[in-house]
Amino acid sequence: MRSSRSFITSLMSARYFMAKEEEVKGVDSQQGAGYKGGAMAQKETKRRLPRKKIKEPDEFRTWGSRALDYVIAHRRAFTAVAVIVAAIVVSSVIWIRYQQRREERAYALLSEGIEGVHSEKEISEKIAPFDKLLKEYPGSRASTFALLYRANLLIDEGKGKEAEADIERLLRREVPPSIRVLALSTMGEILFREKKWERSRDYFQKALGMGEEWPRSYLLLKIASCEERMGKKKEALSHYKELLKTNPPPDVALYVRIKIEELEGK
Repeated sequence: MRSSRSFITSLMSARYFMAKEEEVKGVDSQQGAGYKGGAMAQKETKRRLPRKKIKEPDEFRTWGSRALDYVIAHRRAFTAVAVIVAAIVVSSVIWIRYQQRREERAYALLSEGIEGVHSEKEISEKIAPFDKLLKEYPGSRASTFALLYRANLLIDEGKGKEAEADIERLLRREVPPSIRVLALSTMGEILFREKKWERSRDYFQKALGMGEEWPRSYLLLKIASCEERMGKKKEALSHYKELLKTNPPPDVALYVRIKIEELEGK
């Protein structure tokens, strides 16, 4: 019995250890399979990364492609804007050319009128080109000169009111100082002929205050003449003496010296 139990015990022990060995192998095989599976998974991940990177340009497009897509999507709006801009540019060019032609025609009439001023024509004939210019091209640059010339012709024709209206119209404009001096002087002359001495002197003084040198002698002479007629002999004498310092033409200088002697009672 003992020997049989020992045999059975030994057999059981052998079987037990064989079973344990099989269990260990099973565990080892499972672990090996798990390790192999993990390594393969890592390799798969490494293989997938490049594929993801290949897709990046589709997911993150460049600025240029997005801008192109935007333009294509809004091409009608862009076309409309382009048409409007082109129309504005063309209209501006046409308008500029139209204004240039108007100025050319206006200056042609001004040139004709200036030539007539020095001719032997009747005053009404001399005025005609300026009338036409002011009627057809009232806002042109040439119309400023036309107002000045016509006013002086109207003075010669004895139409002071019409001349005054032209000068007032001119003085409301933005004109160069040299033109404004002439306009103020012309207004002073109109009022001088109407014997409105004080108002005439005021306009001559305004012209003198513009600082232009070339009409200074003429303006001082007119101011002194107005003051003399107003009975302001002291002021007139002062302006006559100031006039002599400007080296006026000989005939004007002679006239002024005579006036100074009269006012000083010599």
